[in-house]
Amino acid sequence: MERNTLIAPFAITCGCYGLFFHTRFISTDGEARSEFEEMKVELGLMVDLNCEPATSEQIDSILMEAASRFVDRFP
Repeated sequence: MERNTLIAPFAITCGCYGLFFHTRFISTDGEARSEFEEMKVELGLMVDLNCEPATSEQIDSILMEAASRFVDRFP
């Protein structure tokens, strides 16, 4: 989480290497802290996804769907 960015008072940047990179801009400290905590939980769930015994293509699809849901939930 960054404070006093050029675009907004708060920015939260996160991602999963090779999958997605996402930045949110938030106007208040309370909302930024709350959203930061919620985003950490959701990212943890993505890391814990069990993709076995899926093929490489199926795993890619599962991860892309999870990333898409994350970005939709945290625009």
